[in-house]
Amino acid sequence: MKFLKLINIRSNYILLFVALLSLGAFYIVENNKIMRKNKWYDEKLAAANLCKHAGQTIKDFYLGNVEYINNMNDPNETGLIGHEYSSITSERGSFSAKSTSTNPNFAALMVEFLKELEIKEGDHIAVGLTGSFPAINIAVCSAIKTLKLKPIIICSVASSSWGANDPDFTWLDMAKVLSDSGIFKFNTVAASIGASMDIGRGLSIDGVEMIKASIKRNNTEFIYYNSIKEDISRRMQIYDSCAGKESIKVYINIGGGIASLGSTKNGANIPQGINKKIPMEVFKDKRGVIYEMSKRGIPVIQISDIRSLAASYDLPEKPIPLPLPGSGELYESKKYNMAVVTPITLFLLALIIFIIYQDKKNVRLGKEVLRTEQKEDNDLIL
Repeated sequence: MKFLKLINIRSNYILLFVALLSLGAFYIVENNKIMRKNKWYDEKLAAANLCKHAGQTIKDFYLGNVEYINNMNDPNETGLIGHEYSSITSERGSFSAKSTSTNPNFAALMVEFLKELEIKEGDHIAVGLTGSFPAINIAVCSAIKTLKLKPIIICSVASSSWGANDPDFTWLDMAKVLSDSGIFKFNTVAASIGASMDIGRGLSIDGVEMIKASIKRNNTEFIYYNSIKEDISRRMQIYDSCAGKESIKVYINIGGGIASLGSTKNGANIPQGINKKIPMEVFKDKRGVIYEMSKRGIPVIQISDIRSLAASYDLPEKPIPLPLPGSGELYESKKYNMAVVTPITLFLLALIIFIIYQDKKNVRLGKEVLRTEQKEDNDLIL
């Protein structure tokens, strides 16, 4: 009170004092943040652990059946990074993207996407895979199993560089290893060759025959039409038939399968991650399964630009060694410590109220003094 009497409440000193106090409070609040678990923490961690286990299963199987792994191309020896080129390589792919995709925490990202769409236990979901991202395929399957969903999976076998492009160990072979191990109890219901027109254009005759052999040895329905329109129509029939009377809640597309996208131009126009509704004008070129699903109002999860997704969700690029499940901002994030924020906020609020009160009091006292002085002056004149 004495301080306030000595200095006017509206003075620059008071304003400076309040400003410095506020800056100090801001500093204290910012430097006392605490880590808090994000939504669906338990489901995310369970999916990532399952993904790691599935990846280890592939690694153990692959290491037991090959004489040599190129550590330069697969430094973590995951068995999920293939060759640069092979007889079943559909196009040039990004080594950085393939290496980044082996992080088991991508399974947590898939859980987040599905939970954001309010997908519930027992829901039917349609999935379109390619051989290009076997690690992401495993991440998706891990999220599906963790959330107890009912997937209907169709894949194209051909792969871009560094994917599942070993003719003797395609994605279908990997999926069988995981199924036989009891890790995933759902199977791929149908498969196509992939590459251009989804019938292997651009591949050698030997490459096409190798893919056909992979589909045959894995007892999977073979989708093959000279018309991409018929190919897409058959896929939709399969999805609808397997779902039965239940509705499909979401369509997940992994990679650049032409039957899913319709064209590579469409793929470039569809945002990564969740698409609750895709404007029909996006599909200016040929139309694929994504278009058909979107036309029905079914949301789409698009996963193809792995590096941009990793950057958006704090997943490291080309990690060595592989991150442990549970690491990163998908699980925990810094948040304000309310035990610190609340008292500081109340103190500043009380101070502001007091200053406003004191200011009004000073104004009132000033007016009273002014009236007294005017009265005294009038008395003197009289």
